[in-house]
Amino acid sequence: MSEILSKYAQFVDALLLKTRETKIPWDFIPEHRQIQVWNDEILCIIEKSLNNNWEDLYSVSLLNKSGDVLESFTDETLSSATNDPAAYFRKLQSVYELGMRQAIGADRALDNFLAAVQNDRLV
Repeated sequence: MSEILSKYAQFVDALLLKTRETKIPWDFIPEHRQIQVWNDEILCIIEKSLNNNWEDLYSVSLLNKSGDVLESFTDETLSSATNDPAAYFRKLQSVYELGMRQAIGADRALDNFLAAVQNDRLV
């Protein structure tokens, strides 16, 4: 694995870990099918789109404050980084889905409604 592919893989692994721990304050941009988060100077965007075979494709882009793309790769870029070509597709799919659910508050809403149903608190 090249050094850059190794960095991409480490980046995705870290995003997945921290997203699972709900330590990343993702925003969801539905009209662009994106989740995004800022640090002090860099915007990280994960976008869900379709590849040439009409299959889901996850793209990761890092942009500076001026909107210039500093780095960009897809799950397909990482398909050669492991013995399982779909491993990073699944990882980025998980980051995207978990990040989106966290951003829109889906789990919180489900938990609240479930508690209401279980405790007979529905109107």
